[in-house]
Amino acid sequence: MSELVTTNERAARFQLALLGSVSALSLLGGAVFNTATAGEQHDPTIWIDVGGQFEMLSDPQDKWNPDYFSGANAGPLVGTFPNAQKPPRVGYDTNIGISFHPSDTDWFVSASAHFGRARRHVNDLKQDKIQTWIFGVNYPTNYGEKVYTTESHRLVDFKVGKDVGIGLPGIKSSISLGVRFANLRSRGDAHISSNFVFPFPFFSYFIAGSVINRAHNLVSHEFAGVGPSVEWKGSLPIAGEPEGGQLAVDAGLNAAILFGRQTTDRTVDGYYWKRQWDWTQFAYASQIQNAHADTRRRRNVTVPNLGGFIGASYRLPNVKLSLGYRADMYFNAMDRGVSSFKSEDRGFFGPYFNLSVGLGG
Repeated sequence: MSELVTTNERAARFQLALLGSVSALSLLGGAVFNTATAGEQHDPTIWIDVGGQFEMLSDPQDKWNPDYFSGANAGPLVGTFPNAQKPPRVGYDTNIGISFHPSDTDWFVSASAHFGRARRHVNDLKQDKIQTWIFGVNYPTNYGEKVYTTESHRLVDFKVGKDVGIGLPGIKSSISLGVRFANLRSRGDAHISSNFVFPFPFFSYFIAGSVINRAHNLVSHEFAGVGPSVEWKGSLPIAGEPEGGQLAVDAGLNAAILFGRQTTDRTVDGYYWKRQWDWTQFAYASQIQNAHADTRRRRNVTVPNLGGFIGASYRLPNVKLSLGYRADMYFNAMDRGVSSFKSEDRGFFGPYFNLSVGLGG
């Protein structure tokens, strides 16, 4: 519970810092706009962006296999649990941004933020005939899993850029340098169980009894880092003019080096109960075992980040609508090992849309 409270406090501080930074940039942009020289302006001075993305996630991890479901304590072998270690595969992302383009200069300053989330909830109960220790015969065994996993990310960028030409008329291009903050999280809560009761009550008194296997895995993985970033964007008009409506092909590439920290917190609880007739005592004998383990790992890491997009846009003088495909990869960002460190990549990719509204000019 304390870990959850601490995480919520960090999220609140993160969002407060973001709002404060955007507010400061808004004041700066207002000052730039108000002090600009009077005259004809063909492009807006301020652009406000809002958008979203349907994301597919890349987030591999080691398989969680509780000790009580293997080895000498297994009793009847349980079924497979394919969902106990699977993260969500699809999610969504929302983004907001603001940029300021002072008149009579090719320079601009911008701030943007992305917030993404994905969820996966599985409640799967099954019955299957699984081989037991009783003469090697297959008997019905109930087994199941209840799994709830979430993935989330927060990205914040502050950039200063310049519009640059590439020698071809009509093509717009810009290069930006800045700072990127990234916070990637993954949480899982998995309950798995296997219950076996010998199907013939009379013989169960002398041959077998009951076996219950249960395990609970509560795990949290996180990466938080900051570092320098660079971005290139380009736009190639293919039809029309901005004054009456212009269609263009857009593309961009971005890269960053993030210096941060990986964290993993895991709590595993196990329960094993076996009740079987003991001929030496001429009575039932019960075998009960409980297990509890906490794992906490911390490590400083350097994470390369690469991304890009390609799409199409339609622009009027003060409005721009963009559609396309975007990908963003963070290499060796997450510690996804079960018993030891194991860095894995984290990525988001999928179709996006973006609406930009220009003010001033």
